Amino acid sequence: MNDIKQQAIKLSKTPGFKASNGWFDKFIKRWNITRHTPTHIIQNICDNTFEQIKIFFNQLVQYRLKIQSEGKEIVFFNLDETTLQISFDRKTYDQKGSKEILIQGTKQLKERITILLMINGSGIYFPPLIIFKGSKNRKVENSYQSKYLLFQNDNAWVTEEIYTIYLKSVLKNLKYDKSKKNSICIFHDRCSAHLKHSVRQLLKENQIKEFIIPSGCTSLLQVLDVSENKGFKDLIHFEFDGWQKEKQASDSTQLYQPTKIKYVNWILSSLESIDPDSIKKGFKICGVNTQLDSSENDMINKKLINRDLLIQHIEDIQKGIIQDIDDHDMEILKLENTDIVDSYEIGQINQSLLQELEDEQNLEDLEVEVEQERLEEDNLINCKRQSLLISECTSEGEEIEDIPLKKLKNGNLLIKILIS
Repeated sequence: MNDIKQQAIKLSKTPGFKASNGWFDKFIKRWNITRHTPTHIIQNICDNTFEQIKIFFNQLVQYRLKIQSEGKEIVFFNLDETTLQISFDRKTYDQKGSKEILIQGTKQLKERITILLMINGSGIYFPPLIIFKGSKNRKVENSYQSKYLLFQNDNAWVTEEIYTIYLKSVLKNLKYDKSKKNSICIFHDRCSAHLKHSVRQLLKENQIKEFIIPSGCTSLLQVLDVSENKGFKDLIHFEFDGWQKEKQASDSTQLYQPTKIKYVNWILSSLESIDPDSIKKGFKICGVNTQLDSSENDMINKKLINRDLLIQHIEDIQKGIIQDIDDHDMEILKLENTDIVDSYEIGQINQSLLQELEDEQNLEDLEVEVEQERLEEDNLINCKRQSLLISECTSEGEEIEDIPLKKLKNGNLLIKILIS
């Protein structure tokens, strides 16, 4: 409320306007505004988000033009993890003033499941990867099933190992027309498991082109986020609510926890309900496989930042006006991909460069060693000079303690040497 009132005072041209509580009440009624609880927390949009999106489409469209010129076709895939959290309704009815309300139920009233979905531009979905939260890290099923792959770990997260196993399982069962030498493109976000060396190496070995969606842009450019994830999870919640009502028909005070296989069945049945045309449309909205003659550019996501400028940029690429990434965009691309490099890739620095660095270090060490030897020689010469001075002074009857310090540039060191 205070933010709105302060902004109103800042924008007002009326002298002495105070934005009182009475004004605020009338304002929200006049504009039909109500107070809401936020439903989602979106990612921060960086200052260079538009430039990142431009580079993303620059790479995508130029690659598509290249493959088209070779007479090949591209098969597009999108992979994305989505978290399913099913919470039981914790509210009930009791008399006013009740300090404690007891209800029967299971120990775990909230289930967290991670589901990795994979779809392609033809409207086809693939067997999902399902990860449950459990105390033991294990693969629940011993082999890739025809309908799903099941895991369990401490936090229900997709790890590098799990993601690699899933990709291998899918690629082994992936069928496409090899006679046409189709090119396969995978789109995924910047999840840490996606960017590991083993994953990227696996894609490279299978000649799969990888496109990484820019940070903060998954809600705009990730097909599953744009078209499928919400409806898919709504269907699962609907299945759960129906099941819970049936269970509570006999005992309304008891809350029941579904089994893992029950969740799996709901996930699979919800996937089967996905409309293939909806998937195809999602790829068009994200601009992944729109026609290269610019005829479908108007389908591109209307929520994109500076959409008109972006579409003009895409059309310029399609017409060949823009052919290469300029230096400015290349710097942004390097900045965007800095965290993709892992320790293994850092170890692959060119050996000649490493040798140069080693030689430079050796030269520096040699120079330090020479300098140390020179200082030691200087100290030795000074020591001899001071020894002669002390001997001359003592021969005249002076004690060492009585020798003025100004006569000894390195008096303390010399005294230690003479004593030793």
